[in-house]
Amino acid sequence: MNLFENKKGFFSSFFRKEDIKKMSKEIVKPIVNIIYDELYPYIWLICIYNVFFIFIALANLFLLIRLCKEFRKEQCLYNINRIQ
Repeated sequence: MNLFENKKGFFSSFFRKEDIKKMSKEIVKPIVNIIYDELYPYIWLICIYNVFFIFIALANLFLLIRLCKEFRKEQCLYNINRIQ
């Protein structure tokens, strides 16, 4: 456990220094930009897919409500005809 605490203390004191923080951010920044540039089209594709999926779900809901209304009309007419 002492070895782990020494490493933890070393890294925490190492990254507390401002120049080390800035240098590590400058090293990581190009890597993050490359990853972001590679994922950017896929992020847009997922957004467009979600919008399309919402429109399809709303269209299905609209058609289901319409079908339900038609079924109620037919059911009502069937009951009226059956009584007469």
